[in-house]
Amino acid sequence: RHHIMSAEGERRGELACKWEWEEDLMYALPARGAAAETKCMRASCRERECEDRKFAVCAKCGAKFCSRDCLVVDWKEGVHKRMCGSLRRLRETGFERSLKRETVVRGVIGRVRFYVFPFLVHHRDDRGPGVLFLQSPQPLEDFFFDPPVTSRGHPVSRQIFATFVTITEFDTEITAGDFEMALAGAALKRGLAQTDDTKATLLLRFRCGYVAVIVLTLLPDLAVCRKLASDYRGKSQIQLNLDET
Repeated sequence: RHHIMSAEGERRGELACKWEWEEDLMYALPARGAAAETKCMRASCRERECEDRKFAVCAKCGAKFCSRDCLVVDWKEGVHKRMCGSLRRLRETGFERSLKRETVVRGVIGRVRFYVFPFLVHHRDDRGPGVLFLQSPQPLEDFFFDPPVTSRGHPVSRQIFATFVTITEFDTEITAGDFEMALAGAALKRGLAQTDDTKATLLLRFRCGYVAVIVLTLLPDLAVCRKLASDYRGKSQIQLNLDET
């Protein structure tokens, strides 16, 4: 288990990615209603709303803060100022492509790449050709912002699980658990045909049903990944926690 520190620089980093295929499988999500506990949207604040204490609300986007002072501080620090417009669109239209979904995926990969690529290289050297399968029990929209809160201000702890999968394992195991994943098969084979010492093929699946096959540059490069690969001997899966403190 690894703890990944939040870093907006990683989110903005440019990764050379080629989308081979993507699909929305539209998985049913657990309801997130008013009963869920609401945390102050300011990341460093731990206050939570209760019946006896109603939070201040941003007039533009509806984000909740424990007080107007907390809202003002978050705005002056530039955090809510960056998030406000996107939060408004999220609530009005949901998490659509207009909100640059691929940018969010790049940001997720950027934050975990120093862990998952050495893991991939270790298994690729040990077992032969295969893909890096990244899964999350959270929907993709939960990764839109750096602070660990949903668009409703509910606290969230985000995880990524990384597994190495050969094409045979994909055909016999992954699709057996979810037959719709077979839709990714042709794209995975195209991706593996492009994979070499400088490239990797990723299969991604989020709780909302967003699935993608991506071919991207190995970063860090192969030499660095091999130096770090010994950390992953004997590990068939790694769990990456983006929000633990």
